[in-house]
Amino acid sequence: MSERITSERNMESTIRDVAGSIKATYPAKHVIAIIACTMGFYFGEQSIEQFTRGSREIGLVSGASAVLILFLGSVVEYKIVKSFGENYIRIRNSFEIFGWDPKIASLYSETACGRHAARIAAMDAGFGSEVNTLYKDRGFKWLL
Repeated sequence: MSERITSERNMESTIRDVAGSIKATYPAKHVIAIIACTMGFYFGEQSIEQFTRGSREIGLVSGASAVLILFLGSVVEYKIVKSFGENYIRIRNSFEIFGWDPKIASLYSETACGRHAARIAAMDAGFGSEVNTLYKDRGFKWLL
């Protein structure tokens, strides 16, 4: 019995390690959300079609699948927007408290979304040209 529990714990920790090491970029998350929503609409259409044909069971399964998939797609988009908003507020507050500091903008330069949040926050705080110059000097080609 204890060997089984140990084996399950090892499997669980391995799954957590693998899931934690996969980092999807923000554009990839948007694509996943769009695909999920498209699938949700497809299953919704299938649900309506099955109900009109008289097959209630298949219609209910398709309808439940549509609701679940649309919900999951919405959760992914919500997490993206929430993360961007939290970064924006944190960066803007830092610029307002400490003034222009390249270290603040550099903290968020690893991802395109982080650079975008830093750029908008810097522009709102009055440091738009400084952050654009910093990112151009560091070789980032993707600026909005």
